[in-house]
Amino acid sequence: MLRHLTIKTLGLALCATFGAAMALPAQAENLDYHTTYATAKNACKSGATINWSATGISGPGFECTLGESAPAGSGLANYPGSCVIDNQKIDDAVTFDLGNNPDRFEVALPGRDWMPMYPCTPVEGLDGSN
Repeated sequence: MLRHLTIKTLGLALCATFGAAMALPAQAENLDYHTTYATAKNACKSGATINWSATGISGPGFECTLGESAPAGSGLANYPGSCVIDNQKIDDAVTFDLGNNPDRFEVALPGRDWMPMYPCTPVEGLDGSN
């Protein structure tokens, strides 16, 4: 009986360790997206930029605090957002297009059209950087 419990306990510990190790790459991959982006191609040094961090996104005329992401369709992710856009507070979803363009991501803020996000540093899954 003791041997059975020891083997079972060891098996559960190994499963928990393996499961935690498998989750880390996915979390690290998402963190790779958090960097500075330009709103136009080749404009990182001279144009408007967007800064995306683990807790928010800010750029020309806006700043948003982001909640936990949720899938929103093919290559899309929705984040609950608390934003100040053009000096107006808006609580609504912020949507990211993370897979439909080879050289950029796009973001849709509440009440605004899609805005391109060209990476200023290399980002996994995107071709090149500005």
